[in-house]
Amino acid sequence: MLTRIQKKFVLSFTSYWAFSITFYQFLLIYKFEHKSIGFVNVALLSLTALLIPSKLLRYPTYIVSFLGGLYVLIPMSQVTFSSWLETFYTKLIEASQIFVSGRANFLPHELAVVLLLFTTLVLIELVVEYQQVWLSTVFLVGYLLILAIYNRQDFYFPLVLVLSISLFQQYYLKNQKMPQEKSNHVVYILLLLVLSLGALNLPKEKIERPLLSVSGSFRNWLNDKGVYHFIEKQGLPQASRTGFSENDEQLGGPIFDDNQLVFEALQKNAHYWRVESKSIYTGEGWQKSPSENSQPERTMNELTLTTLDYQQRLDPPEEIQLTFSGDERYIPLPYGRVTLALQTDTPIELAHSIRSGRVNTEDSLKDISVQMDWQNLDYTVDDLALVPLQLPRGSVDYLQLPESFPASIRQLAEEIVEGKLSLIGQVQAIEDYLKSNDLFRYSKIDATYPEKGKDFVSHFLFESHVGYCDHFSTSMTVMLRSIGIPARWVKGFASGTPVSIEEEGTRYAVRNNDAHSWVEVYFEGYGWLPFEPTPSFLQPLQEDVSEDVTELPLITESTESVATEESNETVEQSSQVSVSKEDSSEVKTSVDKNKEISIRKVVSYLVAGLLIALIVVFVLYLRRWFVYLTILLLLKLKKQPFEWAYRFLLNRLGRRSKRVENQSLADYAILIEQLIPNLNQKFIELTKEYERYLYDRKTRLSKEQIKLIKAVAKALSNGKNEIEI
Repeated sequence: MLTRIQKKFVLSFTSYWAFSITFYQFLLIYKFEHKSIGFVNVALLSLTALLIPSKLLRYPTYIVSFLGGLYVLIPMSQVTFSSWLETFYTKLIEASQIFVSGRANFLPHELAVVLLLFTTLVLIELVVEYQQVWLSTVFLVGYLLILAIYNRQDFYFPLVLVLSISLFQQYYLKNQKMPQEKSNHVVYILLLLVLSLGALNLPKEKIERPLLSVSGSFRNWLNDKGVYHFIEKQGLPQASRTGFSENDEQLGGPIFDDNQLVFEALQKNAHYWRVESKSIYTGEGWQKSPSENSQPERTMNELTLTTLDYQQRLDPPEEIQLTFSGDERYIPLPYGRVTLALQTDTPIELAHSIRSGRVNTEDSLKDISVQMDWQNLDYTVDDLALVPLQLPRGSVDYLQLPESFPASIRQLAEEIVEGKLSLIGQVQAIEDYLKSNDLFRYSKIDATYPEKGKDFVSHFLFESHVGYCDHFSTSMTVMLRSIGIPARWVKGFASGTPVSIEEEGTRYAVRNNDAHSWVEVYFEGYGWLPFEPTPSFLQPLQEDVSEDVTELPLITESTESVATEESNETVEQSSQVSVSKEDSSEVKTSVDKNKEISIRKVVSYLVAGLLIALIVVFVLYLRRWFVYLTILLLLKLKKQPFEWAYRFLLNRLGRRSKRVENQSLADYAILIEQLIPNLNQKFIELTKEYERYLYDRKTRLSKEQIKLIKAVAKALSNGKNEIEI
């Protein structure tokens, strides 16, 4: 018994921790009441593997521990164990039938705990009794990755600990095969602690970013194909999807592409589809101001409107026809002058908010066509170079920023616009900084949340540098405001995908994954004009400022005084609104944030896990077959292959037992055969052939000799349980 404990203790102890860590994550996910029983149950299984040498006793003890764990984890109303067992068996069969029939898209917890606990039992037996460490490692790491992906949990620490334990077990087994060195359990345990603590303190960001950058295009392709959306449907329902969202109070985190069709547009020219703007930035997201929520103008079935405060020329009119597929109750609009009419005999009320620009409908627009007569805005960037800064009239403060606004954002904005004298020059400088800077990377799936209390824009600009349209557009809006330029955040849809060419024009399909956000900046006489800071998206203003255009100063004395007075009056009002709305939504946003986990972490674990698994498999293959592969190379490349191959084999065998002085090759071969029985006298035969070779000095090997050399090399490669060479 004592000998067995000394031999099996380290593997049993480390296996207990590896399986306990994994089993505990499972109990957390499935919300079992008695989570501590997981540690007790795994401990019983580990002790059984350690203390009971006889299989006739060990296996029944496993079964008792297995059933005892189930009895505590899944309690029922039955008093006796026999009645519990009968009821549990019936319930398990029902759960299995439901899952197999496809009526449940998740694994019922009764079936899940049985499978996991039984697998744990089998793997502990394989590790402790048969030293199959890598088999258990692959299972544990793979299972943790699956839990992370399907339940959006952060399993970084459990993964690192399991991998550290596995590496330690391999190191221990390797040293156990060296008979000249006695094992010291205290040293091994200290080594495990050092390895785990060191792994937990690795620079995660430095490891994570290169992996994410290299795998970005592949993961974006998976997102485009709907893989992440499929995973999202199988797991928790709270994860974000692409699409037009009403609540923008909490920005950030990953979003998955959703290809659901929203509407189709038959038109001649593609353009953005504007839905609404929001003006209050809270540091976490956007809210509407009281003016944007005020009573809108109402009409029935028809409406004419123009981009707010635009007083310049327009393009010739063209017709657009929209057809909605979902239950939307808003009408997205192009920039310019639009006259729209609902193609239905049913009276439907249209409500137009002047400040936000949003048009809502009283009823759903599903299967209803909207006919539009549209005139696009007609201006150039050169025209805007002549426009000085002027704050828009009205009660909405478009310079509003939260009281805790980081000064570093304003400093960055000032550095970017340094030397730019005109309003359009400064606007385009910030737009280009975000759009063309290699520092920033566009990704829907790698975006993260800022830590609690940190500003959303600050997190994006100075820490993560990864995001999608909400990150780029919010950053531009906020930076412009910080240097006194009125700007607002706008949301709607990109132009969509052309699906057919018809006589009236091109038909575009606009889907949820075309939902988009951008920036509007106020230009006196032109109103609110769109700008696009997000990489890979088409900028509405495509012309550059001409070098020969005379730029007016950004701020005149009169406009500066007016801007200062209006800003001081309205900042206090909007700040109060921001604080009150932030308080009312604090609980909800914190819950949503805790429920969603950055897909960047999940995918980085997946990529890292796959890479580690591939490397481990490759290294193990090379390690196991090193002798055989080396022999093959020597036979192919060397002019005297027999001599090179035999000397190499002698060198490798010398690690097991050194050849003493004056010992003949024949005597040494007999000794090796005694130490390594699986050679089956082949090394003795090879030695005899080598001695004949030394006498004859034939450079050409016979087929029998080559076959014999390969047989010895293969036997040594396959003999890992008997020898470490």
